[in-house]
Amino acid sequence: MSLVKKIILWFLLFVPLVFILLFSSYLISRMAPGDPVIEYLPPHFTAEQYNAKLQELGLDRPIFEQFLFFYIGNLFTGNWVISIVILLSLTFLIAVLAAVVQQRYMEYRRRKRGIDKNY
Repeated sequence: MSLVKKIILWFLLFVPLVFILLFSSYLISRMAPGDPVIEYLPPHFTAEQYNAKLQELGLDRPIFEQFLFFYIGNLFTGNWVISIVILLSLTFLIAVLAAVVQQRYMEYRRRKRGIDKNY
């Protein structure tokens, strides 16, 4: 199998894995105890302020719509800091992706040099 086919295969396996990781990290952050809207409001707030912030954060929509339009949308626009939980999960995801890329690159270099032929 050529290197181009391996890269394409790896990419086709990588995209669903990233989607699953992002969705599971989002679900974990949403299932955390507490109300995320209250963190953005002053100590004494009205119901109108609460509902406005709820709509601004998109938490009044279905969970999958929240994930696609707010979580993924904010990810691609660079607005990563919606909450501390999401920021930590994205930092962890970036660290894991960097480690995987580095490991694959080192394996490729070893195979190219002929150091380890057990692959």
